[in-house]
Amino acid sequence: MDWPDLGKRLARASYLPDQLNNQVIEKTKVDYLLKWIDRFVAGNKFNILSLHADTMTIYKTRPEINYNLSNRFYRLKDWKKIAEYCRARFIKLMIALPAGGHDCHIGKIKPEYREKGWVNQGDVAHPDYFPLYQSSVIDIINATDCEYFTPNLDEWWSAQEPKEKINELVHGQDRAAAMLEFIMKLYKVLKKKQVKLCLFSDMLDPLHNGSRFNADKIVEKLPKDI
Repeated sequence: MDWPDLGKRLARASYLPDQLNNQVIEKTKVDYLLKWIDRFVAGNKFNILSLHADTMTIYKTRPEINYNLSNRFYRLKDWKKIAEYCRARFIKLMIALPAGGHDCHIGKIKPEYREKGWVNQGDVAHPDYFPLYQSSVIDIINATDCEYFTPNLDEWWSAQEPKEKINELVHGQDRAAAMLEFIMKLYKVLKKKQVKLCLFSDMLDPLHNGSRFNADKIVEKLPKDI
């Protein structure tokens, strides 16, 4: 471990217990996270750290995002502290705000922001969805100056809601087109902020989940610097 031969070495903390509404004796506050970064991430020579920032963060621009406020105790100035702590240890930060699949961020604010017919699937084609999502992206990027950002793109349309009908189109689009439009909007926002967009391969791989609604067919339309 003293001389790692991989240029990019990524550690990923998906959901801390607090984010899943679990009862924890000791909340995962900033000092606890910094100690973990020092001990595990820096100690094992990782140089990229991916952290979920959705349901633990108190956002500033659009306060209506901050549902379940009692479990949100990471302020934007805390994220600034985390980012500076990482840089001092030569660790680049990747912020994750899941969109679409596993959407506990925008999809939980109002029922209409969840795509009908699916469990925990954000309706990315809803006209109000992206402005809300973008406000969170800008808040967290301004606080951290993170080098990387990801909406994950993991397991979209994975669990059906048995009591609801699945419409053929979402707001007049097929689902692959809606996914592509969302990615391209986010790509443009991040490009202006000089932040690299990262995606899971899950929904782009026909041998995994990309076969759902022909989502894998959008690959050739994506920018090559993602």
